[in-house]
Amino acid sequence: MLKDYLSSITKVANNINEVALNKAIKAIDKAINNNKNIFICGNGGSASLSDHALCDWTKRLYPKKKCRVFDLTSNKSLISAISNDINHNDIFSFQLDVYSERSDICIFISSSGNSKNIINGMKFAKKKKLKIIGILGFNGGKAMKLADIPIHCKTSTYEHHEDLAQIIMHYIYLKLK
Repeated sequence: MLKDYLSSITKVANNINEVALNKAIKAIDKAINNNKNIFICGNGGSASLSDHALCDWTKRLYPKKKCRVFDLTSNKSLISAISNDINHNDIFSFQLDVYSERSDICIFISSSGNSKNIINGMKFAKKKKLKIIGILGFNGGKAMKLADIPIHCKTSTYEHHEDLAQIIMHYIYLKLK
C-alpha cells in the first residue's frame, strides 16, 4: 500500500508546473529582500501547513534572510472573535485588512480552492494589491482564477494535496536558503 501511495503522489507531483513554482519563489524572495510581509493561511490540515512554514522559514532562513512570515491561522482567540462577532468567512480578509500593506504576499493553501474564507481573503488581497500565491488541489476551484501565481496539484485526495503542499513549502525554503 505504501508503494502504491508513493507512486500515485509522485504522478501528481510530476505534473506540478515548475514555471509557476519558480515564479512564486522569485516573488517570495523579492518580498523578503524588500522587507515585505508574507502571510500564509489555510483551513484544517492546510492551517497546520501554514504554521509549519512560518516556523521553518523564520527560524531556518535567519540570519541570512530576515523573513517576516505571519500565519493567519495561528491566533485562535482572534479567529474565534472574528468568526463570532463578524463572520467566519472573513477570518483571513479581516486580518489582511489589519496587518497587510501593498505589495505584501499572501499564500493561500486550499485543497478545494472553494472555501469562502479563502475566496474572501483572496478577493481582499487582490483589492489591496497583494501578490497572491495559491497552492491548490482538486481542480483548483474558484481560487485558481484569483491567484496571481497558482501552483496546482491535480489530485482528488486531501492526502495528496496536503503532502504536496508541505513538500512545496519545504522546496521553497530550500530554494530561498
